[in-house]
Amino acid sequence: AAAGWFDLRAFWMHGIVTAVCARSFAGDAGIDPERAFTAGLLHDIGRVVLATCFPDHYRRVAEYRARHDCYPIEAERQVLGLDHAAVGGALTERWKFAPVIQQAVAGHHSAPDTGTPGGKPDLAGLIHVADVAAHGLDLAGDDNELVPQLNAVTWARMGITWPRFRQRLVEAERRAQGAALLLAA
Repeated sequence: AAAGWFDLRAFWMHGIVTAVCARSFAGDAGIDPERAFTAGLLHDIGRVVLATCFPDHYRRVAEYRARHDCYPIEAERQVLGLDHAAVGGALTERWKFAPVIQQAVAGHHSAPDTGTPGGKPDLAGLIHVADVAAHGLDLAGDDNELVPQLNAVTWARMGITWPRFRQRLVEAERRAQGAALLLAA
């Protein structure tokens, strides 16, 4: 089990919101919605691995983040020399997920220019957008929430207008709030 200070409910809530957002945006990106949902749900799984397998080290990550008011991934890299995306990518590879899901989990923070030139984003790019949207919705209730910067290249490749994006976001928020009720039970 993860350390007591690691909020598993908030972790899974963020994963569910990201998954719901990814599924909602998938059609606009030309990506299979169920594959998008799976990658969104698993995108931060490396955080659980780090908190569970290395609780003392990962607690130092949380302390560093609090002291420096930075993104979790920055704190992980500074304290551990690696990050949850790399660990999650390795885990999904070990679990034999499809390579595209492995790449999405490993690259959701570092794949801003992925996809076909002038075309749609790949799954990693879609998960990046969904993750930013999920952080923006803040349904996980993280008191220290920082919304990652949305990469302009990936956003442009989505080919979605702001009004359509808002519509998709409202739909995703409604669905995710339903999931939140299940987590609260």
